[in-house]
Amino acid sequence: MKVLSRLLRVVLATVISFMTLTVIAQTPAAAADGDLDTSWDTDGMKVTDLHQSGEDYITDILVQPDGKVLLSGSWNNNGQTGRYSWYQQLKEADGSNASDYTTGSLFWSPRSDQINQTLLDSDGKEVSVGWAGTNTGNGAGNFSNHSYDYDCAVIRKDNGVLDSSFSGNGKMFVTFSTSRNDYCKAVVIQSDGKH
Repeated sequence: MKVLSRLLRVVLATVISFMTLTVIAQTPAAAADGDLDTSWDTDGMKVTDLHQSGEDYITDILVQPDGKVLLSGSWNNNGQTGRYSWYQQLKEADGSNASDYTTGSLFWSPRSDQINQTLLDSDGKEVSVGWAGTNTGNGAGNFSNHSYDYDCAVIRKDNGVLDSSFSGNGKMFVTFSTSRNDYCKAVVIQSDGKH
């Protein structure tokens, strides 16, 4: 009886050991916090131009539910000093350019316009906020000449195209003061869809 009992214990211990090794072998190795995600552009890093000419700045990054990444910021209109336009670019989850997104600049003028934040509303449209100059006079509105012509600007796009159901043309300027520059740096989308 003792021999049978010992044999059963050895068999049971062996089975448990093999089951433990099987579970360990099937568990994927987890990346440590802070490790680069190599599924993004093969090494976890990507240098990108919002626009191929001039300086460009990314001021907001939005990761969408489908894993695509929307970059928002501005570019300086082919190297024009102090003149910036809103600019956005969509990347696929692997870091490549998204071919189905309409990329382009907004508010080109002798001004320094900038997107500060972009969110998705409940129907998946992009809502961006920042500022844009409203005085189109030569020299007005660049950062070296603050002539009180900046207003808060809100736009809504559907896959990169201005959504005309918002404010008639997809963009709206909000003036808080006629004697001061108005800069908006953040947006909130309420549960009722208001921005």
